[in-house]
Amino acid sequence: MSIENLHSHTTSSDGKQTYDQVLETARQHCIGITAFTDHDTLMPISVVNRLRGEAVTNWISGIEISSILPPELGSKPHSKFHIVGLFVDPTHTELKQHCQNAAENKINRSQKIIAALRELGFDITFKEVLGKSSGTAIGYPHIVEALLEKDINRLRLESIRRKMKSATRHDLETRKKYQRMMESGPKQYPYTLLFSSSAFIPGIYQKSGFQKGLDENVNLIRNAGGVAILAHYYSVSDIISADLLDTLIKAGRLDGIETVFGLFAFVDGNPNLFRREQKVTSEIVARHNCLQSGGADSHRQQDIIDFARLKSFSDRTTNMAETIVRQRKSSNWSSLQI
Repeated sequence: MSIENLHSHTTSSDGKQTYDQVLETARQHCIGITAFTDHDTLMPISVVNRLRGEAVTNWISGIEISSILPPELGSKPHSKFHIVGLFVDPTHTELKQHCQNAAENKINRSQKIIAALRELGFDITFKEVLGKSSGTAIGYPHIVEALLEKDINRLRLESIRRKMKSATRHDLETRKKYQRMMESGPKQYPYTLLFSSSAFIPGIYQKSGFQKGLDENVNLIRNAGGVAILAHYYSVSDIISADLLDTLIKAGRLDGIETVFGLFAFVDGNPNLFRREQKVTSEIVARHNCLQSGGADSHRQQDIIDFARLKSFSDRTTNMAETIVRQRKSSNWSSLQI
C-alpha cells in the first residue's frame, strides 16, 4: 500500500514541474499514484501516449475545472470553487473546447487585472506574469507570484492588510474574513485582499467568462468518462454550508468530495483549519457512501516532499484511487491495472 496524490499541477497550468518531473518526485518519495489535475487544462495526448510506456510510477488523467457557484447560491462567481475530474478522456471534444475557451479568457482577464493593479500603485507587467506561466494557462497564482517578487508590492499588500485589520473593528463580516485569512496563512493573503469576488479591495477580481455552472461542469466531466469531485472544501466552506454540500452529494450532483486537502495548513503550522473541515467532509462521505479523493494540491516539488513527509496527512490517501476504480469498474485514461 502507498500514499496517493490525486490533486497535482504541472507547468501546463500553474505548477513548477513537468509531468515527468512530478512523477519522478513522486517515485522518489514513495507516492504510488499521481493524478494530473491542471486548471482547466488536459494532458496532451502525446504525453499520455508516451507515459503509457515510460512512466516511472502510476498516473491518472484529470482536470480541475473552475466553476461558478450552485444555483442555490445565486450562480455567482467564486475564485476557489473548483471541481476535480479524475479518469477523464483528454481527447473528449467538449472538454477540449472548454480548455481552449479557458486559456483565451485567462489571457484577457489577466491583462485587465494587471491594469487594475497598476492603478492601485502596484508595480507589475503582463510580461512578468507571462514569464511565470507556460504562456497560455495564466491564472491568479502566476499574478501573485509576479506580484510578490518586488518589495514595493509586498509593502503595498501589507498596507492593505493593516487597513483590513482596522476595518474589522466596525464590520462583523470583514472581521470573519480577516480571521479566516489569518488562520489560512500568508499564502492566502493576496486572495482575500485582492483576488476573490468578495475581496477587501473591490475591482481587481475579474469574473471568468468561460466558467459554467456546477451541474454543467459535472456533466462535462462525466461525459468525458470521469468522476466529479469537489476540491478543497476549506476554500468554499465559508459560503457552501455542510448542509448544502450534503444535499448536493445526496442528490447525486457530485460524485464525491476531497477529504484530504489543505496541505498548506500543516506546513504553515495551522492544522486546525484542515482538521475541522476534514471531519465535515468525512462524515458526509460516510453518510452517503460517495467517492472520496484528495492529495497535496501540489504546485512545486517541495509540496510533494512535504506531502510525503507529513504522514498524518498523506496516509489518509492510501487506496483512494483503487477504491474509486473498484466502485466505477474502470481505470480508463490511467496507467492503473486494478
